[in-house]
Amino acid sequence: MLYRYVFGQYIAFVAALVGIYTKNYDPSLPYEVFAVVLLVVVVVMALAKVIIMIVRGLLDPIVYSPADEDKQQLLGEKMHIYKI
Repeated sequence: MLYRYVFGQYIAFVAALVGIYTKNYDPSLPYEVFAVVLLVVVVVMALAKVIIMIVRGLLDPIVYSPADEDKQQLLGEKMHIYKI
């Protein structure tokens, strides 16, 4: 369930594709155009992931029960709301 907050692969993809783009960009080469298309796709997917992460965090937050008994008493009503 914690995988929904992981988006580090998008950072690596964007960094690599920006490096390819800035190194020797020549629009006449087909793989350079393909690299730009991949960059656009990865950026769109990363933005979608961030939006989905925010929406899921608001609609279905991950709630952990506190280990300390005092905290459990303080959060008793909230924990019943989240059905823990």
